[in-house]
Amino acid sequence: MPETSSSESRGPGRPRSKEVHQAILRATVELLEEQRFDELTYTQIAERAGVGRPSLYRRWDSKEALIREALEQFRPEFEPPDTGAFYTDLQALFGIVAMLKASPAARNAIAMALNAGAEPDPSRDPHWRTYILPRGKIIDTVFRRAMERGELQSDLNVERAMDMLAGTWMYLIFVKPDWPDDDELATLIDLYHRAVTA
Repeated sequence: MPETSSSESRGPGRPRSKEVHQAILRATVELLEEQRFDELTYTQIAERAGVGRPSLYRRWDSKEALIREALEQFRPEFEPPDTGAFYTDLQALFGIVAMLKASPAARNAIAMALNAGAEPDPSRDPHWRTYILPRGKIIDTVFRRAMERGELQSDLNVERAMDMLAGTWMYLIFVKPDWPDDDELATLIDLYHRAVTA
């Protein structure tokens, strides 16, 4: 008799299909490329996935939980850049941010995390923990490596320096209509680099 995993069989009743689950997640991400996360409805997701709304209600207790799982499953993985120099690491980080700005789904993911960050205790929000904190560790790694190479002062307040960088990125993603051209971007990186290495 073939083995059945706990995720495929949940006692009495029809087993939940992995194909249906994946179809719902893919449909969610596709729709997040077309509209804001707070405008998305279960009806739209079900129609795009070709399933009934009960299939969503059985799997997720909220729309936010569904969106969070979809974004996490299909999010791009980024490693801390390690070019050997802080300046070129910064250039690589800005390149990642440019890719995020170009993806409506990625912007939705960040917007959800920022929305959670407005709560009294954002650390309790699952999306804040699974989306923002791991990416903060990527940036922290870049700073720590630069300090080990002697490019940054050992007493640099890394947390505040990261806040400055994150604020710049949020402005570029959500406020500035277009990504800076090469000259503008070089000026921006130069200004930040001088500020934290002074």
